[in-house]
Amino acid sequence: MTAKLDVTLKTTEQNQIVRTGKSEAEVTNNKKLRSRYCTIEAMKLKLLHEAWRGLFAIAELLVKLTVLVFSDRYKRIAMCL
Repeated sequence: MTAKLDVTLKTTEQNQIVRTGKSEAEVTNNKKLRSRYCTIEAMKLKLLHEAWRGLFAIAELLVKLTVLVFSDRYKRIAMCL
């Protein structure tokens, strides 16, 4: 016969309080701080991703512009020959 493990969030918090010797308020505060940190890190990662996409788009435009400029020069040189 297997025993059912009934681990709820409250039980987990109570175990954490006992293990760390912190009050319930301290444990809750730590959870909130951890949650905020994860949210901030996710936002930073999203902004970094958007910045890279913007830089890639600029680089792509520069390559196209360079190709146009040089192809125009080659056309002019070919016309002079």
